[in-house]
Amino acid sequence: MTPARKLYTNITLIIMISLIIIVPAYAKGKRKKAKRVVKTGHLVVDQTWSGKVYVIGDVIVTKGTTLRIKPGTRIIFADNESDYDIAMSMIGSVATKKKCNIIVRGVLKAVGTKKRKILFGVLDKGKKKRHWGGIVFDDAGKSVMENCKVENAAFGITFIGASSSKVKKCVVLNCSIGIYSTSDSKGKISASVTKGCGTGIEATGRSAPVISYSFIAVNEWGISYGKESTPQISNSTITKNDLGISCYGTKEAIIENNKIKSNKVGIKLAAGSKPRFRKNKISNNDVGIDYHAGASPDMVGNVMSKNKVNIRK
Repeated sequence: MTPARKLYTNITLIIMISLIIIVPAYAKGKRKKAKRVVKTGHLVVDQTWSGKVYVIGDVIVTKGTTLRIKPGTRIIFADNESDYDIAMSMIGSVATKKKCNIIVRGVLKAVGTKKRKILFGVLDKGKKKRHWGGIVFDDAGKSVMENCKVENAAFGITFIGASSSKVKKCVVLNCSIGIYSTSDSKGKISASVTKGCGTGIEATGRSAPVISYSFIAVNEWGISYGKESTPQISNSTITKNDLGISCYGTKEAIIENNKIKSNKVGIKLAAGSKPRFRKNKISNNDVGIDYHAGASPDMVGNVMSKNKVNIRK
């Protein structure tokens, strides 16, 4: 190859390499930013959410409508002032006023994966905690949340009306109440975590939630039930709460095969309460059972060990 030919070839290679580097970079710089996805108001047709979604007011999934949320979706809620306060049955006292909520009267299918959870309430830096309302199942029967993370809400997940939706493999963090069940609801909670809440799970009204294989830890109160509610709590670990299980209800709750350990008080039996305790392990609590006059629990096969005080009356 002649020197001139060699020079020409080298110059050509340099130009080609420069184009390979510069053109994609230029194109990238010119690429349009993705449009911000913002949601509020009534959903009257089926929708699928993915990516990052900003909720700036109450979102109502109406009857006959399905909202599907894909794995890895991040749903960010606006601060308190950005809300339309949609009226909800029996929900005004549930701390959702003046806050953004997702209210499900149709169907919610929020199914993530172990590695790509769906996140609700992800806060931008500098935002205060508990700045949004929560997810409310209002007479919703066929909904499911699986592999989701709900954080920094007033009431993370609420079941009202005759809701019987499922919450599975979910994590609920830093809420005033993690999961709230009221009226005639029969929500099913399994393999889930409530942590860092005022109350991890609360049942009231005539609700009958089914709680199984779950982990309730580092809350002020782990599980609380009252009035005519009849929760079923089984195969779960209730640990490191100020109060593990608070029994105020006058109906028969079923509490069996749980580990109630390392709480300040494992179980509180209020006057009039009559839960059925079966085969629970109550250990390493400051007080195993705080037993109030008028309580009439049915206790069979429970094992108490290493509590500073087993029973306090």
